[in-house]
Amino acid sequence: MDNCEGMFLDSVYDMLSETRCRYVLYHLNQVEETTVKELARVVTRREQDRPDEDNVTISLIYDHLPRLAGVGVIDYERANGTVETTDRFDPARETIERSKRTELEGESSSTEFTENR
Repeated sequence: MDNCEGMFLDSVYDMLSETRCRYVLYHLNQVEETTVKELARVVTRREQDRPDEDNVTISLIYDHLPRLAGVGVIDYERANGTVETTDRFDPARETIERSKRTELEGESSSTEFTENR
């Protein structure tokens, strides 16, 4: 692995370490093209504390989507609110999917533990 690949991998793990970025990546791993509005709905439904959708939209517009675009994994058109994956997203797909499976398995285990108490 060369230095560029290592830096890209660091960026992917950094993005996955943040809940909202992670949920955006999970969704984009399935649809490849969406809108900010749809992403805000998806993230709002997914977050356990049920934040206000407008607050989620603001954080996506001003924080998460520009950073994902900066890494090059998405094209983000702020003017029309569209988001789509780029070719740079493809090398991250397996890592994103593995993260999602791990997270879902953890939720399933914690639910089973709670239900068995």
